[in-house]
Amino acid sequence: DNNDDATIPEGAIVFDADVDNAGVGTDSNNATSYTITKNGVTIEVSKGILGGPYQNEMHYRVYKNQTLKVTSSAGNIKSIAFTCTANGDAQYGPGCFTASTGEYAHNGGAVGTWTGEATEVVFTASINQVRASQIVVVVE
Repeated sequence: DNNDDATIPEGAIVFDADVDNAGVGTDSNNATSYTITKNGVTIEVSKGILGGPYQNEMHYRVYKNQTLKVTSSAGNIKSIAFTCTANGDAQYGPGCFTASTGEYAHNGGAVGTWTGEATEVVFTASINQVRASQIVVVVE
């Protein structure tokens, strides 16, 4: 485990690309819509890979101009933290996402954090592809 991971609040639902995966593709040619549900929270990528191996690493990949939707049947989503494989606005970094609602920000590092109150949040990889190794969702 590396020290870049976002701090995990108690009761958070953690999607770890090494463990929680649905993607079987290895590159954009295999990208399709994938869904993973855990403890009442679903992450769905419109076109990407959720945990497929790439260069011996597992990632959640959202290709450019595609979306990653987080929905909750367990209550309102209060925060979502993405631990990405690059920093800031660089390709694969958290700065490549825009959110449909709430507040989304990053501090220039590898972690992007959404805060708000919603049962569904759609993130669009509007600037470039985003790759995350972990997604931490807090539901209230």
